[in-house]
Formats: sequence, structure tokens, C-alpha cells
Amino acid sequence: MNNMLGETALLPNGIDSWLTNKRLSSMMCPVLVYDANNELSFLTGTGGATRIPFSIGQMLYNKFKLEKTLTDSVETPLMYKNGSVCYAESGLNYKDKVTDMDIKTWEYPELLFGGLHSIDLTENKAKGDVRREGSAIIKYK
Repeated sequence: MNNMLGETALLPNGIDSWLTNKRLSSMMCPVLVYDANNELSFLTGTGGATRIPFSIGQMLYNKFKLEKTLTDSVETPLMYKNGSVCYAESGLNYKDKVTDMDIKTWEYPELLFGGLHSIDLTENKAKGDVRREGSAIIKYK
């Protein structure tokens, strides 16, 4: 709960706007992807708040637009821009695209970006994100 109380996306009226005995909203975001035949083909999601849409969007772009593997799509470094600050994991080529911003970088995958735990049903593969110490097991019948 302490972690969530610092998330401005969950408290749009200000950090001190949460009311006692009032359920705090969540930005947990399970994502289901269907193929052209309307068959469920991919699932992903992460806990967190403000950065969820950015992290999931980047991972889906890597997977479906750039056609990276599931592992590469989940493990590719992420970035997030908020106000005048850009948060980025090392390994991204962003410096020519981000100007007039303070940049905070991490050398390794960072918990700040959530954990993109994903299942690719078309390849029968799953990937837990190391950012949240995730793991995945596929059980065959």
C-alpha cells in the first residue's frame, strides 16, 4: 500500500487525496491479444501504476511490430517519460530522441518498470520478467 500511495496516476487529485476507508484504484492491467481468427494468442500484464501502459506498450511493440521473440520482447530495456524526467534502462538508444530532460538510468532491469509476465499461446511459451523475479513453467498434458 505504501508503494501505491506514491503513484500520482492512482491519486489524480494529489498525493494526499486518498480518503480513509475508500478503496484505492489500481492500474493492474491484464492484456489479452487475439489473432485474426479471434483466437486468444497472447497474454501479458504487470503490477504497478503510472508506468504500466508505457511498459506494456513497449513490450507489445517489440513482440508484434518488431517481431522479437517472447524473451527478447520482455527483456528489452524500457523507458518512461514523466514531466521533465526520462527514466531508462541501459541499452536503449534514446539520447538523440530525448532532449531537455533529466535522465535517470539503470544499468540493469529495474523494478520501476513493473514485471511483464507473458504467455505466448501460439508458441506455447511463457516468460516471467526478472524485474519482479518472475518465472514461468509450461505444463504439458
